[in-house]
Amino acid sequence: MRETANDTFTEVFQVASKFSANLFDTELQAPRVTSRQKSSANPQTTSNEEYFRVTTFITCIDTLIQNLTDRFIKNEDILSSFQLLLPGYACEKKINELEKLGPYFQDEMPLSAVQAEYKLWCAKISSIDPSTEILKLLEYCDGTFFRAMNLLLKVMATLPVTTASVERSFSTMKRIKTLPRSVMGHDRLSALAMMSIHWDTVVDPEEVLDLLAKKKSRKLLF
Repeated sequence: MRETANDTFTEVFQVASKFSANLFDTELQAPRVTSRQKSSANPQTTSNEEYFRVTTFITCIDTLIQNLTDRFIKNEDILSSFQLLLPGYACEKKINELEKLGPYFQDEMPLSAVQAEYKLWCAKISSIDPSTEILKLLEYCDGTFFRAMNLLLKVMATLPVTTASVERSFSTMKRIKTLPRSVMGHDRLSALAMMSIHWDTVVDPEEVLDLLAKKKSRKLLF
């Protein structure tokens, strides 16, 4: 997409222009260009499309490519070692690559024990569908017999693909922790944040009432 940014953004800009005109009755226009600007992008462009392509589209693409490079390519060795835990990739011949995952299990058990456990794990998952999700595989992995594999799968399952969920949490906190709520307690703040972040979770009022009824009764003082 980066190589074809000009052609790709032309289609995007046409759709965005129609959307802006139909919904807001507004034409997409580049802001006024000044001779000296420090707070925002100020490129010399010849059209509105070129301005938004340079300042928005290409900037986002370059940032995304850089983040993917920093996150995955630079950690390719570790990620490829985690991949050996999955059906279709597990191979006893690559057992020495587990040493790269040492920081995740060295406090729990030695490398030799992990390698011995990995041989049994390869035999156990040899008949599992390679498209099985990590969470399903984690349920299949008994932590009593495969302690190291269970630990590594948990680490693998919790590796975030993006930081969107973390950033969403901070944005939610900014909306909730307002000045009038500056003295709000930790429990109430956490509860409101969870309700806002997981807004799509269906809550049964009857279950909530049952939980409140089972708690210790509190008498109001008048």
